[in-house]
Amino acid sequence: MADFNELVSEYAGCADFLSVYVEEMHASDSWKYEGNIDIKHHRTLDERISAANLLQKKGLKSCLVADTMNNESCKAYAAMPERLYVVLNGKVMLQGGKGPHNYSVDEVREWLRNYSNALANQQ
Repeated sequence: MADFNELVSEYAGCADFLSVYVEEMHASDSWKYEGNIDIKHHRTLDERISAANLLQKKGLKSCLVADTMNNESCKAYAAMPERLYVVLNGKVMLQGGKGPHNYSVDEVREWLRNYSNALANQQ
């Protein structure tokens, strides 16, 4: 989260950031990950929102919303367990790799840097 938060701070004037909390990958009452926050499998939207609020309390700097219980955002963006996108004017400009192994904040940073430079050169 630290790398992502740094990106949000760095490009706050250039981009809007939105995080979507999807189904918990390592729920404490199923496939538990050692050292992870104790979050049980979400059975209701209120439980998912509560879990998302925990993430916000841990210091996430972007706006945060929770996916539906039908996992519509997760399915639409193939976001399980995590993924980064750049969307510009309703069009996907960058689809990052699936996390955790192909999740790259630097890939988004490079795209934003190039986009910012292109805008500056147009002026």
